[in-house]
Amino acid sequence: MRHFLLLVFLLFLQSCSCSKQESKNSGVITFDSTWEKYHLLCNMNIANKARCDELQHQLDQFGPEHVSEEMLQTLVKQCGEKARSACVVLSWYFIRTGKNEGAIKFGKAHCPASTIACFYVGEAYTNMNMLSDALPYLDKACKGEEAAGCERIGHFYLGEQKYKGAIKYFRKACDLEEAFGCYNLACAYSIIKNADMAYNAFEEALQLGFEDWKTIEQDRDLLYLKSQKDIPALIQSYK
Repeated sequence: MRHFLLLVFLLFLQSCSCSKQESKNSGVITFDSTWEKYHLLCNMNIANKARCDELQHQLDQFGPEHVSEEMLQTLVKQCGEKARSACVVLSWYFIRTGKNEGAIKFGKAHCPASTIACFYVGEAYTNMNMLSDALPYLDKACKGEEAAGCERIGHFYLGEQKYKGAIKYFRKACDLEEAFGCYNLACAYSIIKNADMAYNAFEEALQLGFEDWKTIEQDRDLLYLKSQKDIPALIQSYK
C-alpha cells in the first residue's frame, strides 16, 4: 500500500501545473522531460495506452542529438534494471544512429510484449537488408496495431509486385489513421487501375493531413488515378 500511495503522489506531482520542474522548463518540451513522463507513466501496469502512445510519438520526433551522454547512461542503467520502456527507447536510439545490432538486441528483449519494440527490430533488420528476418517482427508490430509495421510490409509486397498483399497491409495502416498508409494504398490501387478505390484512399490520406505536394506531383504510381479523376480539384479542397 505504501508503494501505491507513493506512486499516486508522484503522478500528482507530474500533473501539477505549479510544480517546480514545469515552472523551470517554462513549457519547453525536451527529450529528457518527455522521457521522464513516459518512463513514469508507461513502465507501470496502470499505464494509459493512449497517453503512452502519444508520448512515444513525441519521443520519436527527437533526433539522437537530443539525447545527452548522461541520459544515454541513465537509459542503459534503467534497461539493465529491467525497465522495459528504457530498453525500447534504446532500441529507437540505436536505429537512429545506424547501430542496428544494438537496436535488435534491446528490441528483441521486449517483443512481443512491446509492439513498438517489434517494429524497431524489424526496422533494424530491414536496414541490414535482412528482409526474411524483418518480416516476422514487422508482422507482430502490425498485429499489435503499430501502423508503421503494416506500412513496411505493404512496401515489401509492393516492391515484389504482390499487390493484393500490399493493399491488405496498406489498408490496415490507413485504418490505423496513418496518412502515408492511405497514400500508399491509393498508389497500389492506381497501379492495378482501380480508380475509384485509389481516389477514396487518396482522399483519406488528405483527410489525415497528408500534404507532401511534391511527392504527389512526381509520383508515377498515381499516373492512372490522375488520368481518371480530377485530383488537382480534390487537393485544392484540402489546401
